[in-house]
Amino acid sequence: MTNIQVLSLVVSGRKNVHNLSAKQSARLAQAGFIGVDLVDDTLTVTPKGERAHARNVKVCRAAHVRLLVEKALEELPVGKPFRHRGLWLRMGKSDFTRDEVLAGLKACRELGVVQSRKLSNNNFQIVWFTGDEMIVEEAEEVAAAAK
Repeated sequence: MTNIQVLSLVVSGRKNVHNLSAKQSARLAQAGFIGVDLVDDTLTVTPKGERAHARNVKVCRAAHVRLLVEKALEELPVGKPFRHRGLWLRMGKSDFTRDEVLAGLKACRELGVVQSRKLSNNNFQIVWFTGDEMIVEEAEEVAAAAK
């Protein structure tokens, strides 16, 4: 197991700090993720360990959202333009934040799954589409609906 995996077990409460092996304790202590509480004289997770765990959770969540965005994109017709808000609503507004879905779309764009096009200098005129070519007539309808 990596240091982050062991740390996640400790932070989530699935593993007690006192049940770590000597090697695990030493590796976490060298990384600065656990330390000795001087008041109680016990091992505890340090603020650095809490931050590292939070970063790991954020990265794992982003990867999960990207996979779900890819799955949602498979259901869309090829070439038909859409806005990221529409995809966000389709995926479940209460389950994901707008920024998570947008970051997932951007990651899919880097992988070549989806493309984006800016219809004007207005940032609200950005449309997304799957496939190689966008249906231009529908893009104009999407742009007109935003006004």
